Amino acid sequence: MTIRTMWMPGLWTACLLAMSASCFGQTKTVDTQQRAENLSGSVYSEDAGGARQAMSDVIVAECTRGFKSCMMMSKTDEQGRFSISSEQNTRVHYLQFLSPGFSESQVTVTLAKNGGKLSVRLVSNI
Repeated sequence: MTIRTMWMPGLWTACLLAMSASCFGQTKTVDTQQRAENLSGSVYSEDAGGARQAMSDVIVAECTRGFKSCMMMSKTDEQGRFSISSEQNTRVHYLQFLSPGFSESQVTVTLAKNGGKLSVRLVSNI
């Protein structure tokens, strides 16, 4: 066995570890704030031309202040719509939206009578 064949498996392992570590560092979180009447709305993405595409099966989680701890509450339907009932008795809510291939979105929602519907845009990681 030559030194080259003994060294190659170690090199491959090192390269794979380096690549996986760099992939994990590329996720980005998008933080936004919105005013809304209630905790319902829609989730969408945009194509290269700016056209909106409804996103189904997006996980919607309600979090504690600062997004420290989150619990899944719902998923979006085929038209990208969601509605959650919060057990938190407060005007400010912290919602997290997750979908594979898209950046995590954290939305701070302030409930207000003159607020509209929530509209959340997810950004592709690609």
